[in-house]
Amino acid sequence: MNDTLAIPTYSRKVKDNRQPTILDHLESSPTKNISELLGEDININELDTLGFNLPYTSEICYANSDFPYDILNFVTQHIKEKLYTYSKIWNPPSSYIFPQINSKMKRLSFQHKWLNQYTWLSYSQLTHSAYCKVCVIFGPRYGGINCQKLGELVLHGFVKYKHAKEKFSSHEKCNCHQNSIKMLTNLMQIAKGMIPAIDTQLSNLKAKGAKNNCKYLQIIIQAIIYLGRQGMPLRGHREKSGKLDYNDTSVNEDNFKELLKSYCHLGGDETKLIFDNVANNAIYISPDIQNEIINICNNLIVEKLIKIVNKSTFFSVLADETTDISNQQQMSLVIRILNLDTIKISEFFLQFIPLNNGTGENIAKQIISFLKNNDIDITKIRGQGYDGAPAMSGKINGVQAYIKKKCPKALYVHCGEYSQNLVISKACGICEIDSLKIVSKIIEFLSCGKRSKVLYHVLKDIQRSKVRKLKKYSPTRFLQRQDSITGFLQALEGIVETLKIISRWNDNDTSNIAQELCSSIYETRFIISIFCMNYIFLKTVNLSRYLQRENINIVSAMNEAKRLLKIFEDAEVNANNIFLPIYERCLSLGEKLKINIEKPRLIIDDMLALESTFDYYKKVIFLPLLKTIITHFKLKFAGHNKIF
Repeated sequence: MNDTLAIPTYSRKVKDNRQPTILDHLESSPTKNISELLGEDININELDTLGFNLPYTSEICYANSDFPYDILNFVTQHIKEKLYTYSKIWNPPSSYIFPQINSKMKRLSFQHKWLNQYTWLSYSQLTHSAYCKVCVIFGPRYGGINCQKLGELVLHGFVKYKHAKEKFSSHEKCNCHQNSIKMLTNLMQIAKGMIPAIDTQLSNLKAKGAKNNCKYLQIIIQAIIYLGRQGMPLRGHREKSGKLDYNDTSVNEDNFKELLKSYCHLGGDETKLIFDNVANNAIYISPDIQNEIINICNNLIVEKLIKIVNKSTFFSVLADETTDISNQQQMSLVIRILNLDTIKISEFFLQFIPLNNGTGENIAKQIISFLKNNDIDITKIRGQGYDGAPAMSGKINGVQAYIKKKCPKALYVHCGEYSQNLVISKACGICEIDSLKIVSKIIEFLSCGKRSKVLYHVLKDIQRSKVRKLKKYSPTRFLQRQDSITGFLQALEGIVETLKIISRWNDNDTSNIAQELCSSIYETRFIISIFCMNYIFLKTVNLSRYLQRENINIVSAMNEAKRLLKIFEDAEVNANNIFLPIYERCLSLGEKLKINIEKPRLIIDDMLALESTFDYYKKVIFLPLLKTIITHFKLKFAGHNKIF
C-alpha cells in the first residue's frame, strides 16, 4: 500500500498533475438550497437578527453534502452569507486522528495544537490539508505584486507539515491575511451593532462630504456677496492658483482670498478642516468660478425682481448710458412700478446691458430684447425716462421714438433732475468769470499731498471754522455740489491763508499756481458770483432731493417745480430785499480778507458807471442769474407740464 495520501478525484481535468484547488472542487459540484442542507431546525431569518436581511432566494454553494461544514464548502459569493458560514465551519474533535503523509522518508500529520495556536486555521476532511478559514471566506483570490494568484492555505491546501510553523507564521503576517482579519472584525462589529453597516457608513460619509462641501461653498458665496455689497473688487493684478493657504501671511493676496483667510481663522478648526479636505480639482476659488457665482446671484436677483414687475399692471422704463472703467459702453436699465405688495411706487435696477452701438435704434432694440427675453410684457410700458441726449430723446431717431412705435402708450419724460441741472448750468455761463470752475480748481489743488495737511492745520487754528476738509465739486453729483460750495464759503478765510503759505514755498510751479488762485479769490466779481450761486443752490437743493425720491409722481414733482419757480420770480421782483443780505455777507468777508468790494472802472458813457456798487452787481450778476434760471426753467419743464 502506498503511504502517500490519495487525493480525491474531481470532474474537472487537472493539468500537469498539480494539486486541485478550491475552484476545481467547486466547478465539479452541484448547488443546493441552504434550507435543504441545514435542515428544518435552521431558520434563514436568524441572519436578519445580525442585520443582514438575507433574502430567501439566496443559495450557498456546497461542494460535498457528505461533509457539509468542511472549509471547502463555504466559499460563497454573497458577502452577507459569509459571517454566518464562518461560524459553521467544521473543526476536528480532539479524538479525531489526522492521516499521515510521507515527506522525505518521514511520516507527518496535522497537529491538534496548531488549531489552538492559530485560531484562523482550519482542516479540510476532503483534501486532508490545512486552510486559513479567514482568507478562504473573506480574502481575495489575487494579491501581492502584479496581482498573483494566492497559493497554499487559500486556494491550495497546505500539506508540507515539516515547515508548518514557518508557513503559518509568515502567512499570519502577510497583508492579505491582515486585510481578511479586518474584514471579519468589521462584519462582527456590524452584526453586533457596534458600528454601522458598510452601506450606511458610505452613505453617512457621502452625506458628511456633501455637508462639508455645502459649508465650503456657502463661505465662498458669502465672501463674494459681501465684497459685492461693499463695492470692492474681488481680484487684484496677481493671481495665485491652487488651494488656499490660510496660514500664509507673507503675501497680501486679493480681497476675496484674504477674506476667506479671515473666515478660516474666525471659524476655528472646523472651518480650517473643511478647507484642508477640499479636493484639488474642486477648489472653487478661481476667477471663472467667481464670475459664475456672480452671474448666478445676478440671475436670482433679476428673477425675483421680474416676478414683482409682472405682478404690477403697468410699469415705466428708465435708462442711462455710460462707460465703465474698461471703456466698455453700457446701459443701466431701471424699472419703475406701483408695487402691489407694499402699495408704494418702487424702482428696481435690473441690469447693465453692454452696448456695441450707441444709436437710438440699437439702444431701443437692446431694451426691448432684454424685456422680452425675461418674459416681461412690453405692452404694459406706460412711461420712459431718459436724459436729454439726442440718441435718447430724439423725436425721430431717439430711443423714446422707437419704443413708442412698439408701445404707443409709453410716454417719454425728460429726467427732472437733469432738467434742473441744465438750467443751473445755463445760469452759471452768464458770468464773465466762471466762479464754479475756479472753486473746482482750488479744491482740487488743496486736496493733494502735503497741501491738504497745511489746509487742515490752518482750519484747525481758526476756532470758528467747523470745516476741516473740502468736498470735491462735481457737476453731476447734484446734492454734493451744494455741500461743496457751502463748505468752500465757510472755509474761505482758511483757504486764502493756506494759498498764501503755499505761495511762499521754494517749489516755483506750486507757488505760482497758489498765487494765481489766491488772486482769483480777491476779485470782487468772484466773491459776488460765488455767494449768488450759493443762494441758487440753497433754493434748488430741496427740489433736487425731492426729484431723486423713488416714490414721487409727476404731478407732485411738477408742483414742487412750480413752487421753486415762484420763489425765483418773487426774488426777481423783490431783488433789492433778496440781494441785500447776499451783498452784506460779501462785505463782511471782504473785511476779514482785506478785499475791497468795489465795482470795476467803467467809461463815463456807461450808464452803470453812475450806479452804486450794490446796484451795479445786482444788475450785472444777480438779476441776470434769476432771469436765466426763470427762462430756462419754463423751457426745460414745459414738456412735463404737457403730460397732465
